[in-house]
Amino acid sequence: AALAAAVAETRKAVEEAVAAAAVEKAAAVEAVKATAAAEKAAMLEETLAVEEAVAMAAVNKQEELEAALAAAVAETRKAVEEAVAAAAVEKAAAVEAVKATAAAEKAAMLEETLAVEEAVAMAAVNKQEELEAALAAAV
Repeated sequence: AALAAAVAETRKAVEEAVAAAAVEKAAAVEAVKATAAAEKAAMLEETLAVEEAVAMAAVNKQEELEAALAAAVAETRKAVEEAVAAAAVEKAAAVEAVKATAAAEKAAMLEETLAVEEAVAMAAVNKQEELEAALAAAV
């Protein structure tokens, strides 16, 4: 009877140890799973951080490119405005040159006309003097 009790007690102790080992094994499996999940989460966080950094760099680069484009557009607009202003000044100068040339040509024509009129008047005066001299000689 004592032997049977000792065997039963030993069996009970073995069963409790097996049950405790099973609980410990299940806890260890859960700990491994939790560790793997934590590691996976950490890797995902690192990947996400890298992707965010890449996206931010792309956004910054795009902003730099947009700023450079805006500056280039402003510079081009300024150059066009300056060219238009210079063309307007050149046009005005050309118009003034044409006006001055026309005025000079008109003045030259007037001088020629005046010279012709003076020559005609001088010829008329000479003719009148000749006629007066002839009339005086005839009288």
